[in-house]
Amino acid sequence: ITSYKAAHTSRSCLTSQTRSILNALEARVGAAKIVSTCVVKKIAGTGRRSYHSYGMAVDFHTHNKAAAIAFLKTQPVL
Repeated sequence: ITSYKAAHTSRSCLTSQTRSILNALEARVGAAKIVSTCVVKKIAGTGRRSYHSYGMAVDFHTHNKAAAIAFLKTQPVL
């Protein structure tokens, strides 16, 4: 994507596991402002699709960054 305005922010494209982790994160640290979810793109220089392409990645902002990071460290790698 060339800008965040072009990013998708729908949660419906996320896998059920990714949605579940995002919901648990918000229950713990409060609302997350979604910046980007499912965008079909490739990883630069590799030709492989990104986790965003598969609905397995979310870019977000939260007011409680430290708690969000601590929570996400306890989650399984997809």
